[in-house]
Formats: sequence, structure tokens, C-alpha cells
Amino acid sequence: MTKPSLKVLSRYLSSTCTPKEKLKVEAWINSSERNKEFFDKLRRVWELSGSADENLAYGDTLQELRTRVRDAEMLSRKVLPLGSYWTTPRPNLPLEKKIAFMRIRYVSLIAAALVAFLGTLYATHYIKEKALERERLGHNRSLVFEEASTKPGQQVTFMLADGTKITLNSMSDLRYGVNPDGSRNVYLKGEAFFDVVHSVRHPFIVHAGKDIIRDAGTKFDVRAWPDDSNTRVSVLDGAVSIQPGGLAGKVIVVLRNQYSVINNEKGIVIPPTYANVSLDIGWMSGRLIFNNDPMSEVFKQLRRSYGINCFASDTSILSRTITTSFDNRVPLDRVLKVIALSLKLKCKVSQDSVLFISGKSLSEKDKKQANANLNFRNKEFDV
Repeated sequence: MTKPSLKVLSRYLSSTCTPKEKLKVEAWINSSERNKEFFDKLRRVWELSGSADENLAYGDTLQELRTRVRDAEMLSRKVLPLGSYWTTPRPNLPLEKKIAFMRIRYVSLIAAALVAFLGTLYATHYIKEKALERERLGHNRSLVFEEASTKPGQQVTFMLADGTKITLNSMSDLRYGVNPDGSRNVYLKGEAFFDVVHSVRHPFIVHAGKDIIRDAGTKFDVRAWPDDSNTRVSVLDGAVSIQPGGLAGKVIVVLRNQYSVINNEKGIVIPPTYANVSLDIGWMSGRLIFNNDPMSEVFKQLRRSYGINCFASDTSILSRTITTSFDNRVPLDRVLKVIALSLKLKCKVSQDSVLFISGKSLSEKDKKQANANLNFRNKEFDV
């Protein structure tokens, strides 16, 4: 049976090996007495080497070295009386030279034992320290992550250490970093556009809730707001793969100029569909775009862009749709006026909140009910 590598043996001794590696090592150990003896020695040296925060067992180390020196000395004493080693190659060698050679031989045996033992000790200690270092890096891996966040109406663009460029939309959070092992993972709450630097060995992975978006090098937008059950992925260049809910058995590939939507609440997936995906990143150029969006979605976008809370006097307003766009420099009152006129609604503003009212006149009962559902801090709307 093939002897496992020192790396595998070190992982076995440090209890960091995989179940498969463990079975392989134990099978090799039990395959012969010679293997058991070798492994026992290796384990003793491993234990003697200790770790950075343990006391090294120097007494045991010196004792084993003395044993090896004693064995070498006994061997030398056996060789000299017999004379076979010396008489065979040099039968006429003078006694003084025989003794001199014998001393050299004795010193060489001790030196060999010392070098072999210390070499094994150093190699094992080195391997063990490397294993401990990997373990420490694993424990501290989360510390390399940083966080970026934006306020209503704010956007930020920054670059990662690997050259990947990220633009974060309003009211979004992103944890990011390049790990010591080279893996690239970011965690998104909100919306962001990614211009990823290509790497075959280390794909770029976006964690959006339970969904996982994996990419090697491309440009794509991910919209995953905490108050929305949908995750929308739009690809402008290249391709990405999506694992809905993080399930490894189900993978969706989204190509250039396609988008896909995952409803995490109902477990429904809109398959990749070709569309004008440039509309999905209109926010990057300072545009607030509504493309046949229901008012329930419009309310969310207004809160993210202007920090204002929107309400409707009755639920029928929420299902109405609108198609329009605004520059983000347009004042809020003008945006509200355009939306209200487009859908034949009225709107009333109270500090950081707005109420949309249907065009029909409300009874006194409906007015009281509308205000009862709002819960404002200062004053009620004059509906």
C-alpha cells in the first residue's frame, strides 16, 4: 500500500484530515508492522514538537537521542573486534589507522543519528506549525471582511483588492473581502452592480439571502432587498449561475442580456429571459425608472431614493401600474405630482410620509379609517 504524504499524515495527527484521508492513513498503518512502527515514531516526534502554546518535552527528546547514540556506539564496538569490515577492503592497514578510521566511523554514526533525528523533529514541527497556521487563518477568516452601506438617495462605487468594481445602490449593505485562501465571497442586502475580474480558480460568489450567484468574470446586477421576497439577477456581459436557496442540485445559468427572478417565499423561479436589461441598471446613471411596475413596488423605490414612507388610502391603489422615469435630481414634490396625475390620484404629505388617495371622494368613515392606519408622529393628513 502506498505511503501517505507527510501533508496527509500531518492532517491526520492534527485531526484536520477528511474522512477519506483518515481511512487511507489507518489502512496504511494496519497493513504491516513496519508501518505501525514508523507511525509510532512519527507520532512521538509530533507530540515532542508541541505547539506554540505548549511546553516542549525536551527530556523525552534528549532521551531518544541518547538511545540512538548508544545504539551507534554498540555497533562500533561490535565492528572493531570482528575486524571483518576493515580486513576485507584493507587487509594490511596498520592498527593506528584502523583505530583512526574506527573513530571516524563512530563519529559518523553518531552524527548521522543526530542529523536524522533532528531533521525529522524539525520537519515534523514545521509541518505541524503550518497546520496550526492554517487553523488560525480559518478561525480568523471572518476578520478580513469589511462592510459598505448607503443611505436613501446615496450610491457608492469602490474597488476590491482583486480589481473587481462594485457600485452599491441606495439603502444597501455589502460585506466583502478577499480571503487568505483566494476565495471571493460578498454578502448583499439591497442592490449592487458587479464588474468582476476574471479568475477561473476563484469564482466570484454573491450571497443574496439564501440565494447564491456564482461568476468567473462578467458584469451583472443583483437586486435582493430585505423587504422583498424576490431576488432579481440581470446580466449585461458574460454569464452567471444561480443556486436558488443555495441548493447545490439546482443551478440556473443566466446569459448576457438575460434576467432571472427567484421568489424565495413561494419557491418560484422565472427562467432566464431576454430583455433590455440596461433598464435594470438605470439607477447607476441617476435615473429612477418604473417599467409597468405596481404601486406597491413604486412605494418601496421612493422610500429607498427619497427616504419617504408611502401609504395608500385603499388597497386597490397598490395594484395599479405605472411606466415613467425621473432624474434623481428632480425634487420629491414633482415626482409625487407626476405619479398622482398619471394614475388620477391625490397625494397628501406629512413630513417624511405621503398618502395616495383615489380620485373618488371619501366618506367620513373612510377618512377616519385611512388616518387610523397611518400612525404618524405629528399630524394627520387632511384627506
